[in-house]
Amino acid sequence: MGFDGAQGNVRLEDGWIHADSLTATGPLASLEGNVSVSPDNTVDGRMFVKIGPSLRKRIKIPCMSALLKTSDGFTALPFAVRINGSTEHTTFSADNAAW
Repeated sequence: MGFDGAQGNVRLEDGWIHADSLTATGPLASLEGNVSVSPDNTVDGRMFVKIGPSLRKRIKIPCMSALLKTSDGFTALPFAVRINGSTEHTTFSADNAAW
């Protein structure tokens, strides 16, 4: 996706690495959310996805009427991406409960 910026708050607590208010931005998409990694390399997190105008034109999304346009010209998708599993076998799934 060519992310050109990342920022957030990273803290270490009881062996866990927590990335809070994490944002990765680029011209095609933006990801915002939280991710934690446990001492045994288990990953748990949720990221909200926003797509840029050029990507939105190329991808046909069935739920377009439910999308939210943001002030920066991006479009927020009506679901988050849930991240679970180990660092070696991470799974990604849609999570619409966040909305």
